[in-house]
Amino acid sequence: MNYKIAEILSYFIGLAAVIGLVRIRRIDRAYHPFIILMWAGLLNEIVNTIVIEAGYSNAINDNIYSFVEFTLIVIFLYRTRLILSKRSMLFMLAVNAAAWGIINFLIFSINRFSSYYNIGYSLVTVLLSINIINQLIIHSKSRLIKNPLFLISIAFILLFTYKSLIEIFWIYGLNSSKSFRIEVYRIMTYINLVVNLLFVTAVLWMPKKREFTWL
Repeated sequence: MNYKIAEILSYFIGLAAVIGLVRIRRIDRAYHPFIILMWAGLLNEIVNTIVIEAGYSNAINDNIYSFVEFTLIVIFLYRTRLILSKRSMLFMLAVNAAAWGIINFLIFSINRFSSYYNIGYSLVTVLLSINIINQLIIHSKSRLIKNPLFLISIAFILLFTYKSLIEIFWIYGLNSSKSFRIEVYRIMTYINLVVNLLFVTAVLWMPKKREFTWL
């Protein structure tokens, strides 16, 4: 797949971000951290494009975004009131900050891609998303396919499972083959497209302002 096409497709996250911003005053406040996450993702794509086009590594930007991304995910999942208490949320945020700082400044360098950190928070996100889906299956009385939280959880599972696999490939040196790298990123491009379309659909189906429910 042509790099420019892949780059354009990566900007589909902007659609969810714009729709979310337009609807933010009307949708349930529990979803506001997710809308912020969409804008953070769009900003990350813009910065990546600028840095790479200038001929520099986007490692620093990627490391900072990874920290922001997981922080917003934890806050968002806490706001759903399904799986995280305030104490568990604060504990996860503290552990996340400590792990990020240790990995990027003590063990390795922030100028390098933090594969171990990315694997860790990706797998935790997948486990949290699975837990969310289990809770929705038990408690939801409406069709899950139209539940925005269900769609977001499915998207998280797809995205972060593949992301963790890519990082594992990199750690074990499986990225030495150019054809292998091209194939990995080609698949990632399609996964990103599917994930962003799920995000757009979820934003469109987010409930209006009210006390958060599973319905």
